[in-house]
Amino acid sequence: MKQNRNFNDLVNEHITSEKDVGILLQATLEDYSITGDKSEFLAGLKLASQCLENIKGISGLAKKTGINRQHLYDMLSPKGNPSFINIAKITKALGYEITIKQHK
Repeated sequence: MKQNRNFNDLVNEHITSEKDVGILLQATLEDYSITGDKSEFLAGLKLASQCLENIKGISGLAKKTGINRQHLYDMLSPKGNPSFINIAKITKALGYEITIKQHK
């Protein structure tokens, strides 16, 4: 019988390093630049906080960013609308930076 696996199991199996998290964030940000749908990028940020051992989820991200935990949940929800400053705080806390490159 085929065993059902949940999303978190798949994430934990495939996103196993900081490099994997970086690839995930880059891919979701590129998708946003093409589609204009920010929900995947926001989900990627939330997922990154759960995958990085030095962050330990939204609570750890709240401590590192100084942003209230509930506010983080709201910002990173599919309907979230975080400010650029908060996105910069989150990415910095995760160990990444936002860069700009010329659009092709």
